[in-house]
Amino acid sequence: MFTHYVAGFAFSKDASKVVLIRKNRPKWQAGLLNAVGGHVEEGETPLWAMGREYQEETGVCNALEDWTLFATLEGGTKEEGYMVNFYYSTEPSHLIVNTMTDEKVDVYYKGCWDTDEMMHNLPWLIEAARDCILNPKQKVFLKVDQWSMPS
Repeated sequence: MFTHYVAGFAFSKDASKVVLIRKNRPKWQAGLLNAVGGHVEEGETPLWAMGREYQEETGVCNALEDWTLFATLEGGTKEEGYMVNFYYSTEPSHLIVNTMTDEKVDVYYKGCWDTDEMMHNLPWLIEAARDCILNPKQKVFLKVDQWSMPS
């Protein structure tokens, strides 16, 4: 079975602040910071799933808009794999968050987090999104797949 996920970073306009979630599940992510996101449900687009997941986890009412795709990560096998679409937003209202589940959501300032508390790929994903925001004329889109990465 192939599983599709979305994950999003809501930034301040100057990209100095970002919203992250402290994960309780899955077990291998427990206690670590990650982007807000989740599964793409049957019949919805990844963009719609991004807005829905953000709204469900942060309580932001207008979260269905203003997301930009900047990276895709694929892994596993082609039969039993996964895909994650990564988005960013600089919509100011996306920074006014509340924790709506048992996973704490908060705003973090650049440089004020411990990378040991993050998913291993989070620092470079945050920086890639920040680069898109801070250099809007430079188009950046990352596609990483486990099947073609060197071992």
